[in-house]
Amino acid sequence: MKEKNIFLGRCYQKILKLAMYFLKWPIPNKIEGVNAIEKIPSIIEKEKLSKVLIIISRKVNSLNNFETVYRGLTEKKIDYVIYDQVNGEPSINEVEKIAKLYQNSKCDGLIACGGGSITDIAKLVGARVNNPNTSILKMRGNLKIKCRIPFLLVVPTTAGSGSECTVAAVVTDEEKNDKFAVNDPKLVPNVVVLDPVMIISLPKNLIASTGMDALTHAVECYIGKSNTKNTIKWSKEAIALILENLPKAYNNPQDVTAKAHMQHASYLAGAAFTRGYVGYVHAVAHAIGGKYHISHGVANAIILPYILEMYDDKTKKSLNELVNGEDFIKIVKDLNAKLEIPTNIKEIEIEDLPFLIKHIQNETWPLYPVPNYLTNDRIEEMLLKIKGQKSVFSKEKSI
Repeated sequence: MKEKNIFLGRCYQKILKLAMYFLKWPIPNKIEGVNAIEKIPSIIEKEKLSKVLIIISRKVNSLNNFETVYRGLTEKKIDYVIYDQVNGEPSINEVEKIAKLYQNSKCDGLIACGGGSITDIAKLVGARVNNPNTSILKMRGNLKIKCRIPFLLVVPTTAGSGSECTVAAVVTDEEKNDKFAVNDPKLVPNVVVLDPVMIISLPKNLIASTGMDALTHAVECYIGKSNTKNTIKWSKEAIALILENLPKAYNNPQDVTAKAHMQHASYLAGAAFTRGYVGYVHAVAHAIGGKYHISHGVANAIILPYILEMYDDKTKKSLNELVNGEDFIKIVKDLNAKLEIPTNIKEIEIEDLPFLIKHIQNETWPLYPVPNYLTNDRIEEMLLKIKGQKSVFSKEKSI
């Protein structure tokens, strides 16, 4: 990457950081605790909503975990429509399909119950409903949404994405196998309900991948160059909570306390990175995930140590200080092993490297305030390592 581009990127990031202090930043009303979902019907009633679209994970809906909410809405004579057919991570086509359901059903509010994908879909559905003349593709990037989304209440059933409090939603253009982000404060939900009971039945593999997703958010924000006192504080607290509680939640899925701590950590990490941004890990995960349909949390977990190893000694030292001088990267690798997360993504194809590198650099520059910019050669080297194949080149490290 040219020195001129690096300078311009850093200037752009400083402008965004300055603007953050003046930007109207919505903060969701957060409700926490065991059986907190029982309060949802009263919240909807207080908002004077007549009919809500409930976008819910098929698995969660089949477990009848939300029956309390359905009964409460019925008792309060609030109509609702259920959509539980979300297939994997958000796609433009599915967003358009659900937006039509919302409009045809004459709904006036949204409830999202599920993982980060469910929340992202709900955000984008709301954006399309209230911005009918702006396509999802035209919303790509920053501050492209004119009108705020309808009322949105989110009940996370994973502890990782942080989407319940962020300005971002990630979506895939299926025609191009291209995953990208839409960033705008108008996407922030109105209410977040963190109920640890809702994640008790989460499978162990999802406990692992979503927990590592939250860790990646906190780490990338912490080492970035657009931090504030609050984002540093939230990131550090999230990292400490995750390192202590993720193994507990994984080894004992019935540990409500550990699950509650993970929910709180995910929220903190989300609040941090939506203000301080992420970095190369997410850029790589989006490129690989979109191309090969790899779960975002798993991709982040695998990629995180490889990227951290690419950064300078100053960055590594700051991370080691979080764990009393121990090797932070080794701790991440050991945690991945304990969580039975693979060390490589063998789906990466050599012929796809130019596409992946271009996607990664385009997403990173100028938005992400990464500690060091990596050259194309270094990114190629890193991708080959992630694939499990050694590079044959000697590369310039970073700038």
